[in-house]
Amino acid sequence: FAKHEDVEHEGEEVEITGCVAQCPEEMVLPRSVEGKPVTKIGERAFYTKGEEGVVSKVTLPDRLVAIGDYAFGDNLLTDIFIPESVKHIGTHAFWSNRLTSAILSSNLETLGVVAFANNQLTTIDLPDGLISVGAYAFNDNNLTAISFGGQVQTIGRYAFFGNQLVALEFPDSLLDIGDQSFAFNSLVKVAFLGDRPTISASSFDDNAELRKVSYCLFAKGWPGELFFDGDLEAVDCDEDGDGVLDSSD
Repeated sequence: FAKHEDVEHEGEEVEITGCVAQCPEEMVLPRSVEGKPVTKIGERAFYTKGEEGVVSKVTLPDRLVAIGDYAFGDNLLTDIFIPESVKHIGTHAFWSNRLTSAILSSNLETLGVVAFANNQLTTIDLPDGLISVGAYAFNDNNLTAISFGGQVQTIGRYAFFGNQLVALEFPDSLLDIGDQSFAFNSLVKVAFLGDRPTISASSFDDNAELRKVSYCLFAKGWPGELFFDGDLEAVDCDEDGDGVLDSSD
């Protein structure tokens, strides 16, 4: 059901490049071809190019390392499980589907721009190894909650624009939040656990109920300039995780 080609990448491996003819609605992609592991799904492999989506369910192989740009863009997927082997998800990889559930690999390192935009996701857990969330990555979903990994440093512009987020807690690894990253949500509570990151003046635009943002008492760079219509509040945290509040350490 799928054509493939061998590629040179740390030995002989297989890249799936698409369907031979019409793709089936449900696909189980092979773990190996002629004894060679399938490690990549190629750019635009199953992208419908603006036509009516076809693929509604796909099972990904457990040796997969990379999912290319637009690989499953503009289809009818409702849920996706990304195997633990996957480290890279390209731009627009799952853009414009009908996803209500996406479980990401805990080994994911890069997440491209617009990767999961224009879906119906309500929650997402970002893995600890993920350093950067690409621009528009989860734009235009139905997200009410996000769990950030402990190493995320940058959140691209419009990354979570146009969702239904109510509360956020940012890890102490965070360095930069882009323009409009969390604009047009329903935020009422935001907490920062580390030093003040670079925050665009528009990062939290159009969250009418956001009145208070908290930061840790001894974190550096706070309070700084306001970036929302409300108050910044210093709170006693346990930044080193030893179970003792910072003021008592």
